[in-house]
Amino acid sequence: MSDPQTQPQQVVPTLTPTGGIAPGLHHIHPAYVVINSVRWLVGLLIAAVVGIAPNLPPLLETLEEQGFGSSLLVIIVPICVVVLVFALVAFFAFIYYKRFLWEITAAELHIYSGIIFKQQVHIPFQRVQSIDFKAGLIERVLGLVRLTVETAGGATNKGVQIPALKLNQAEALRSEVFARKRAAHGSTLISAPSTSPLPPEIPILGHLSDTAHPQQPPLVTAVPGQAQNDGSLTREMEDSLAGVRGILAEDYNETAPIEFEYGLTLKEVILSAISNDHHYLAVLVIVGFLTQIPQYLSLAGSHISNEFERLTEMLKAQALPFLIGMGLALFVAVLLLSVIKSAISFGGFKARRRDGRIEVERGLLQRQYKSVSITRIQSVEVKRGFLRRLIGYAEINLLTVDSANDSQANNGQSATEGLLAHPFVRYSQVDALLAKLLPEFSQRPVAGELKPLPHIALRRAFIRRAVLPNLVIAAALLAAHYLFGGKLEQHWWIGIWTLFTVLLLLSAVGSVLWYRHAGYAYNAAMIAIRQGGYGLKTSYIPRGKIQFATTHENPMQHLAQVASISVRTAAGVGGTTTTLRDLDAAEAAGYLEWARPSTRNQALGQYGTEPA
Repeated sequence: MSDPQTQPQQVVPTLTPTGGIAPGLHHIHPAYVVINSVRWLVGLLIAAVVGIAPNLPPLLETLEEQGFGSSLLVIIVPICVVVLVFALVAFFAFIYYKRFLWEITAAELHIYSGIIFKQQVHIPFQRVQSIDFKAGLIERVLGLVRLTVETAGGATNKGVQIPALKLNQAEALRSEVFARKRAAHGSTLISAPSTSPLPPEIPILGHLSDTAHPQQPPLVTAVPGQAQNDGSLTREMEDSLAGVRGILAEDYNETAPIEFEYGLTLKEVILSAISNDHHYLAVLVIVGFLTQIPQYLSLAGSHISNEFERLTEMLKAQALPFLIGMGLALFVAVLLLSVIKSAISFGGFKARRRDGRIEVERGLLQRQYKSVSITRIQSVEVKRGFLRRLIGYAEINLLTVDSANDSQANNGQSATEGLLAHPFVRYSQVDALLAKLLPEFSQRPVAGELKPLPHIALRRAFIRRAVLPNLVIAAALLAAHYLFGGKLEQHWWIGIWTLFTVLLLLSAVGSVLWYRHAGYAYNAAMIAIRQGGYGLKTSYIPRGKIQFATTHENPMQHLAQVASISVRTAAGVGGTTTTLRDLDAAEAAGYLEWARPSTRNQALGQYGTEPA
């Protein structure tokens, strides 16, 4: 068999006049050479700047002593090195472009790549799980995307990439592959669960009823068929930025009808950023960095260091107002950065259900197009951080069978990314959104039907979450006080122990909240598990997606007659386990009996199928 990479290839149009993929071998877009070369060059320049920056002051002093000639030489040599590196990278990128070929045959997608080490990948259509796009800023301006094909390989599959295609070519390729997959196997989607009564032999735990969910208020941002546009200038600008296809993209019309679609307003993007708990951690990181400024200034020179000491002496008389003002300034700065980051990441957010798949696209500068088959969804998570609980909002994440990215595959790491179906939805509208987006989950237990944990779980939560961790912290502080007490002024130790007391009280309150919120329920369709302290996470796991279920108890749980339960699914890379602690031992045994294959199979005909 001849190697397509070594044979002269005739360049033919990728698309037919009707918009389909033309037969034969195809190159990626030649702009890949420039984009890849620039990406490598920017990375090298950043690494060079980071490496040179610490040695820049002594280097400048040396150049000043050596004179103009040496300074000119130091400037010319790096420029020549940069040009040489760019030329080498561009040369290898061009060779890679010439040798990268792909084609669609009757039953497979073929990809040929490699310069020294050649690689051929043949992907049968029935193995394709998702085809996703990603476009950086330069790629988006040009209308190009990086296409990733994921198969059912799980942790052993990195996903196969086609690094540079026109957007309309990538859309046509995705439609062509899934059309041929459907033609080969017919419709294999999981049908919506039946609403017929449950078999009497299936236990119902947590006083569950299997009637339909109560009516919820309609979704403001979701209408069938298209994302709503409120007519405002900001919304029109956002839609315009989201709809930019780039110079080379060309138009493409998806033939499969959209069953349901929704988006985010600019107001929701901003509120999502403000209510994100993570930016408070960023404030702590910045404060920690600022504490190191004197050390950096002392390295920069004695003059700057002396000026900083004078400023410090001047501010000692007004230390408290200064610290409060600095803290507020840091908070506002981090909040603004978080809003900008969220606007860039989630601007133009659109999600839809189409042809048995959930599709999500987002991003103003870097645009991401991700889709997943309904059959690949392992569970649904509804998360409510502390601030989002206060204002009545949540996020919805779909945990799916993922492929390993390059770093995970190389390092053997396991991770669960999933698909963010909605980053900021009113909690009262979660049920209404899921009813349209995922009717397959209509038989899930609702929040009001979850069964609480026994009273002994409160005492155990207090010991586990408050007493034991703070005992370790207190022991460390006592040791530090004994060893280094004389090196810190008394008011510093008062502040440290006050902070410890506050943390102790917060962890104690968090333990009580965890006990009050923790709950579980299961029926023939799926199991629901809710837990959390200041924030909440509720997981809905279909019965047919459970890989295996376990119960376990340590000696202390055995004495208290409680046990923990775990639910394992194929979500993520290598699987995901959801665990709830301190159920009554008898009810934990009932859960294990519910999860037994002999019991589970009685309901699978109505409520789903075993995962592939």
